[in-house]
Amino acid sequence: MAATWCDLKPNRDLLDHKFEGYKLSLESLAKFEVAIPNGTLFQKLSDDQFSYQHLKAFGLFNYLIQDPWNPNFLYFVDFSRSVQQVFIDQRSQPRISHSVFTIPNDPEPEQKRERVQASLYFINETAAFIADGISHIYLLETGDRKQNASWKVISSFNDVGAHSFIIKHAVFHHKEDQSVIECLLLSVDKNEHVDTKVKESCFKSVLHWLTFKSGRFQFFTTRTRLFLPENDSFILHRRRLLESHRSPDYCSLHLDGSGIFIGSELPFKFTFDSLKPIVLEVDEPKVAEPEDMDAEAAPSEVEPMPNEEPAYEWTNNDEEVSVKFKLEEGITKADITCKITPHMLELICRDKTLLHGTLGGEVTVANSTWTIMDRILELTLAKSTFGAWTTVVGGDNRGLYVVDEELKDRLKHLTSEEWNPKGDNPAAFNSEATEECDVGPEEEAMLQRWDGETHAVTHQTSVSSHQVVFTSLLNAGELPVLCLRHDVDALVWQLHDVAGSSEQTPWTHEATFHAFGYVQAAKQNRKFIGCASDFSAVVIADSTRRAYIYHRPEAAPTVRNRRTGATMGAVAKQQVVTVDTNSEFLGMVVTPNSLALLTDEKLFAVNIRAAAAADGEELST
Repeated sequence: MAATWCDLKPNRDLLDHKFEGYKLSLESLAKFEVAIPNGTLFQKLSDDQFSYQHLKAFGLFNYLIQDPWNPNFLYFVDFSRSVQQVFIDQRSQPRISHSVFTIPNDPEPEQKRERVQASLYFINETAAFIADGISHIYLLETGDRKQNASWKVISSFNDVGAHSFIIKHAVFHHKEDQSVIECLLLSVDKNEHVDTKVKESCFKSVLHWLTFKSGRFQFFTTRTRLFLPENDSFILHRRRLLESHRSPDYCSLHLDGSGIFIGSELPFKFTFDSLKPIVLEVDEPKVAEPEDMDAEAAPSEVEPMPNEEPAYEWTNNDEEVSVKFKLEEGITKADITCKITPHMLELICRDKTLLHGTLGGEVTVANSTWTIMDRILELTLAKSTFGAWTTVVGGDNRGLYVVDEELKDRLKHLTSEEWNPKGDNPAAFNSEATEECDVGPEEEAMLQRWDGETHAVTHQTSVSSHQVVFTSLLNAGELPVLCLRHDVDALVWQLHDVAGSSEQTPWTHEATFHAFGYVQAAKQNRKFIGCASDFSAVVIADSTRRAYIYHRPEAAPTVRNRRTGATMGAVAKQQVVTVDTNSEFLGMVVTPNSLALLTDEKLFAVNIRAAAAADGEELST
């Protein structure tokens, strides 16, 4: 079954084309710091971990972990391998409570060079996974984490077919009266079969999808709490692998364990399933997908077969697609049957099907028409969104694309054999005028949903023209969000479970950070980017000393523009925070009230819930 193409459709109500920019606020913010007695456990990449995949997977790791069920509780691992709990109060003052768990010592010290950082992931209100960075995973019973109780090991695993990995995602659900935990690990392994056509193909990124089941489960009471009888344990029930030549930009499991979302510059594919064999398809038919093209870019012409007249001619512009058929003598409107839906087309002349299948884009049915004149049947499809189509119907190559005359005239000066022959047209492209946020990935980046049983892609879209700004788990019981750059803005997309339904879109636009695409590109020393769970603020942290806070616009009817004197109405504030350290930031967490920054010796916290600008205050522009 072909994958369903689901475009990234922004919610226009969340966009603001009149946004005037961020205004620098000089308002001081309350800052606190607390020393870390044993220091933060920081793992540097070894000489053998030199590839771009290693850097992308492990180089920008966030060592400060937030508890989604208790957002004011943060955790990190110190040099004694103890998991330290930090509480941030309403004033944003941090307090290191105590050690809740100590990771056991290395069982195989000779593997230290292959170590990556220890990682912690909370499964629900009372359970968590922790990985030691080499080969061990521990399933922990945390109890009520607000009560400062010590954590205990439920099960430990050291033979999961992976080494030197971090935990990317984990979910807890129940199936057939058993508790099930799905865990997603990421490792970068040496590639035994080197492909000289792929850069850095001596390494491969591997996603290990592990399914754990409880041997006995008779005490389940809610979907969020995990209750186990004494001496019960979990066993590894299923193991699935997905591989690629690029580390993923985004990956998460469905909350019910039915599928997996992956966003990557190069595609992943299933290579192993312990319960079902992987069926490798030969000459898999190409999925009809609309490519992300400029509005004025025309698709390549499709040539008919030699000595064969094309079945139809078609052209398209920003607003509509026009398709023309030559009819036989005597054909009337009564002989034509035309059925149009937003995504499908069926066009029949008497008993002959002229066109049938999935359209190259979404159309508005009410504005789509067809007419017959001089033995020419002309079908006009009104586009729901602007943009060029690459095909009328997916998989149908019988038509001949004809370039729109108006578009041909506009592009005529770009097709001369001489560069700017008349000297009256500016250069079509100037590489010096581009900025970092204008540069997309080199390959065709995709966001896909894979089904865990069929090993097939069920939903997909292209993100090649959208830079990944950040990913983050904002709320308990939801999937992590994906923030992408759209033009100058940064749009936050929430991914959803769709259970394989082709009628539902698995990603929705939840929030917009106006002009943040250009803002983050200007920060050359940026290391971490994150936002508050209520989208009230987004933060960029440099590698050391400084962080930049960007608040969403708030009503300020008395604030005036310094230059024009006009009332602003709404103001989006920017604040700069400088902390007293020369150490590198190792982690960052943003809450609606606080910003927490972790270094190797200290934890800093800043109260970002500043008071609104006073009446009549002028802000720097």
